[in-house]
Amino acid sequence: MKMISRACLLAALVFAPAAHAQDAAAPAAATAPVPGLQPAAAADGCELHLWPAERMRSQTTGLLGGGLLDAALHADRDSSNQSLMASALDSPSQLDALVAMDLRTLLPLTPGTTIIRHEQPLERKTMNKIKTRRSDSAAACYSELIVADVFYMKAAIYGRSLRTLFMYRRFDAAQKITWEYKAWGGNGLSLFPPKEGEDAVAALGELGTVYQKNFVEYAHNAITAAPKKVAAK
Repeated sequence: MKMISRACLLAALVFAPAAHAQDAAAPAAATAPVPGLQPAAAADGCELHLWPAERMRSQTTGLLGGGLLDAALHADRDSSNQSLMASALDSPSQLDALVAMDLRTLLPLTPGTTIIRHEQPLERKTMNKIKTRRSDSAAACYSELIVADVFYMKAAIYGRSLRTLFMYRRFDAAQKITWEYKAWGGNGLSLFPPKEGEDAVAALGELGTVYQKNFVEYAHNAITAAPKKVAAK
């Protein structure tokens, strides 16, 4: 299988720096509130803090079904996939994808919840160990949504998919965890990774769309698993 050329990759991603340049050239846009962060209803003091994933992984398996030999045979392809994923789903892009959805309804949160972005991912190894709040906020009504992993997988039988590991934690006024839900969301891919001559922009855009689908799946399962007093909020 031919690898997508570096030139094609640069061409596919040229829109990203161009968009940042346009933002920098428009002072009015820089001071405008980011849609989705401030509630449409009156703010009620509740906060949801968001962190993107630090780790991107790719695993391609063939007829050998995995193992060291299979990993070695697909090492170059998986390395290329990880680079593409890190470009298409960098920290700002992950947060943009989440904020673009109605998080207050999906989780659910109070209509007056303020959403706060944290651009710097948390260290993956600390996510399960640290049980205190990951921000300095002392808000009495406080929750966190942490993206732990973004994982591309291609299997000979099941095809291509993107899986995302999310962790939601809700704290009480005493800053103790009252509920935590950690699970994967996963959906199939049809365009990523792009092959030589294919539309790389569409393939990279598909990652963002499926990333959102993964969260919708996760949120639905979270509400189903939540205690009634949590799901009712």
